[in-house]
Parts: sequence; C-alpha cells; structure tokens
Amino acid sequence: EISACLVGSEMCIETDYGRYTVRGNILTLRPDSPKDIPAYYRVGENRLWRLDSHQQPITGPFADQYILTKSDSATPAGCY
Repeated sequence: EISACLVGSEMCIETDYGRYTVRGNILTLRPDSPKDIPAYYRVGENRLWRLDSHQQPITGPFADQYILTKSDSATPAGCY
C-alpha cells in the first residue's frame, strides 16, 4: 500500500493497493485490479518520485507535485 497524505492532516488523498517489486532504484506497483496500469516510482532517501509509463521522470510545471516525501511518525504508517 502506498498512500499520499496531505501534510498536517491524517487525510490520505490517494491510496494504491497491489503488489510491488523493487529493481535497482525503481519501485513498480502492480495494482490488484487488472484494469489499472502499473505505477512506477524512483526510490530515494525518504522520497519517491512518480515516473511516467515509460519509467521516465515527470517533467513540466507540475513536476514537483509528483514527489512524495516520507512523513514523520505522527502520521499514519506507510503514508508518503
């Protein structure tokens, strides 16, 4: 499970469920639902960067919106 939560809130705005694998620094999340496509993340120190379907960094004016930072211990476990 990977959850994206609002900073300063216990409300998660996105939760993905499925199986994951890590190869090198690429995390691949394969959703439980067969109709959903895999999600790719680059793993870094306390951060995950969402990648596009070709496993490339997302670019453009909203690229910083696709960086997930690990939360502190005051938020629900597993939230990024």
